[in-house]
Amino acid sequence: TETESGETEEEEEEEEEEEEVIVVTPETPLDAEINMYYMGNDKELSILNPGLLPIQRIEIYNLLGQKVQQYLEISNLKEVRLPVYQNATGIYIVKLYSEDSLLSKNIMIK
Repeated sequence: TETESGETEEEEEEEEEEEEVIVVTPETPLDAEINMYYMGNDKELSILNPGLLPIQRIEIYNLLGQKVQQYLEISNLKEVRLPVYQNATGIYIVKLYSEDSLLSKNIMIK
């Protein structure tokens, strides 16, 4: 049967189904939740974690891919400061592992 708009009821139902929108929001990226930077004066790596996300471990690599430092039992606080042992001046890669995510950032150590 045709409706007032000249379409069949079946065509109208199809249009209604097409208009249904499902919005899927992805999980918040880890880098939006956690911020980290190197504090040169104190020779510490500062981790800002306002959402108190559980951090499993943090690793620091040189540009040759060699692991130069690792932190295991990290406190679940809004701000954590970790000592960075004497390394040569340069760029290092810091990898932060949470339950199911990895955050990787470059830091400059002077």
